[in-house]
Amino acid sequence: MAIIQIAQVHLNPFRNKTAALAAAEEACRMAAGLGADLVALPEMFCCPYAAAEFPAYAEQVGGGDDMTVFGTEFGRIGLCICFDFRFPELARLMALRG
Repeated sequence: MAIIQIAQVHLNPFRNKTAALAAAEEACRMAAGLGADLVALPEMFCCPYAAAEFPAYAEQVGGGDDMTVFGTEFGRIGLCICFDFRFPELARLMALRG
């Protein structure tokens, strides 16, 4: 089994999406330079973390009933957001998909 180095990055929220993405890219490059194979970014790094602000920063994404599981050189990875963790069945189904 391959060893994978995972970096969990912490970023303060930004009001400016361009600045947030630049900071995320810099953090990813730094983590990769330190040996990270995979970098996990915070869920809400591109907007202020306040419920009243969410509508102004919301982006249209496709909805659906599909879960996100994708292949990497290290194996398959499933992607969840914080609300998803409330449903253990999702993690079980992802594990069944590899």
